[in-house]
Amino acid sequence: MKYHLLSLSLLCLLAVPAIATEKILQNDSLKPMGTVAIQKGFIKGDIGAAVLSAAPGEYPVHILEAQVFFKDSYNSGSPRVYILHIYPRGGINPGTPQYSIAVKLTEGGMNVLDVRAQNLIMNGPFTIGYEVFDLPTPAEPNLCTDVDGCQSGKNLIYDINTRNWYNGCLLGLRGDLIIRAKVDTHFGQAALLSSTSTPRIGSTVILNLDASKDGGLIYQTGSSFSNSGIPIDTRTIPLGLDPLLMVSLFTPAPIFLNYSGKLDTSGKGTALVNLPNLGALVGITLYSAFVTMDSASPSGIKNISNGLGLKMTT
Repeated sequence: MKYHLLSLSLLCLLAVPAIATEKILQNDSLKPMGTVAIQKGFIKGDIGAAVLSAAPGEYPVHILEAQVFFKDSYNSGSPRVYILHIYPRGGINPGTPQYSIAVKLTEGGMNVLDVRAQNLIMNGPFTIGYEVFDLPTPAEPNLCTDVDGCQSGKNLIYDINTRNWYNGCLLGLRGDLIIRAKVDTHFGQAALLSSTSTPRIGSTVILNLDASKDGGLIYQTGSSFSNSGIPIDTRTIPLGLDPLLMVSLFTPAPIFLNYSGKLDTSGKGTALVNLPNLGALVGITLYSAFVTMDSASPSGIKNISNGLGLKMTT
């Protein structure tokens, strides 16, 4: 079989095995006892939201908690009702909420809502927003930010008057909104890539492929100099689209060996990287991942492995 045809299809669609790990995703830099800025100017129906991202190799993620820091200008201490929205994607328009619920936010600290029972699984960046609902007196609606500047593309505001989403930094946010998520990374990961090799220049690195549910299926491995992520249907391959990826897919020998093939009946396989003995490679990280191929699966790809980063040394 010509595995290069599989490589072309993949391109056009453009250690220890990884295990699920709990992780906090956040844009803000707030530390315990740190300084918080109260962001005024919201009215009923407005939404402040944070676009949250895991590393490309950590998807899919299962959202366990939605977290937000709340403090009002009057130190009233009374709960305030907001509507929590969890959206399926990032970007300036995060789409239709996948989950919404009214929540009471307690003044003066981090509010945590457990959402693990909602089974919210994300395969890329997602957005968590809080919509102003009630308007108690004398407090006024607000959300909180850190104080070291606003990161463009990470903070969104939905303006109820225009019914449009905006980059929050352009509307005067003083910092990043203190909206976070606790997630389980590599959730339900069905394909795992690992290595116990030390990636020394001039040596051979052994990559261990393990996809226990995909025994006998064709696999395709790739390597790149970044893990920026390659979107495919609703998923992301944790590699970068760079010249090294092209070499590993189309002309792999003599550096990349067994990068295409069939997994054995237990779903295991081995790929090899013959690192050139070049001093210029020291300190550079090589990222690798593999997919299993199945014509009945979306995009012809059944499972995508975690991304494995190996920093080359002497």
